[in-house]
Amino acid sequence: GIRQPLFFFSLLQTRRTMGKRSKEKKKEVVEESDNLQEEEKGESDNEKDAADDDQEQQQKRRRKRKRKRGNKEKEDADDDANDGGDDVDKNKDSEPEAPMNAVDQKKTLEVDRTIYIEGIPFTCSEQDVRDFFTKHELTKSLLTDVRLPVWQDSGRLRGYGHIVLDTEETYKKALALSGEYMGQRYVTIQAAQKPKQASSATTTTVDPNVNPSKTLILNNLSYNATEDDVNQVLEKYGSIADGGVRVVRHSQTGRSKGFAYVEFVNQEDAISVVKNASKLAILSRPCRVDYDHGRVRGSFRTADRKLWHKEYNNDDESNHGKGQRS
Repeated sequence: GIRQPLFFFSLLQTRRTMGKRSKEKKKEVVEESDNLQEEEKGESDNEKDAADDDQEQQQKRRRKRKRKRGNKEKEDADDDANDGGDDVDKNKDSEPEAPMNAVDQKKTLEVDRTIYIEGIPFTCSEQDVRDFFTKHELTKSLLTDVRLPVWQDSGRLRGYGHIVLDTEETYKKALALSGEYMGQRYVTIQAAQKPKQASSATTTTVDPNVNPSKTLILNNLSYNATEDDVNQVLEKYGSIADGGVRVVRHSQTGRSKGFAYVEFVNQEDAISVVKNASKLAILSRPCRVDYDHGRVRGSFRTADRKLWHKEYNNDDESNHGKGQRS
């Protein structure tokens, strides 16, 4: 009679133990499942963070490249400013960009046979443009002159230009090619505009007696004008200082920017030029004249790319003044 209650008591204890173990096992399974979910969530968060980091890195790289381009453009502008002196900023917005090729004055005035072409693919070269016309029976000999401006940093074509044809017949043939495709783009060809008559943009309105100076700045200068051309026109007004004619050029290409400085020995001679500014023309192009009071930059270079202050400023400070501008 005693064994039967003990048996049931042992069975009950066994069931309780098994139930407790089962609960503990279920709890472990739940905890393990929660841990797995947390790990998966953590991995997902890590992947998301990594993706965000990659995106942020890409944005940083893009900003860095943009800053580099901006710094390069700024350095190019600073180089041009160093070559042009303190007055470059004052003149750069008003001065047109120099054409790619040096063209004599006669050709630039032949507008009756000059076409304006735009829509040229930026990947094309000057030879590709010539080949385009050759394909349409306008050979190289019929193109008297090809002027295609380029970007200063990359050297690529800017997508437009002027072309002078040899005869009126070839000129009309070239105009008829408007709308034809050059590579993947069609080009627009039209007659070039005739030169504008002298206006306030090319005439001098400076009072010759107000704040005069021995040094003059010449704007609207022909891109083909050299120091000798300027000197030949202005030397009749008086003695020009040694190295006093300074044509401002691009630091990389060496092409004229369309303005120059002229320094006379006597201030009265400079005043005389301003008084007769309406008659002033260099290579048949009227120029604007104004007084200049700046200093020659130490980095200013002559036409043969030598430092100006080493060529002229060492032995003759009486004419130019110590550290005077250009």
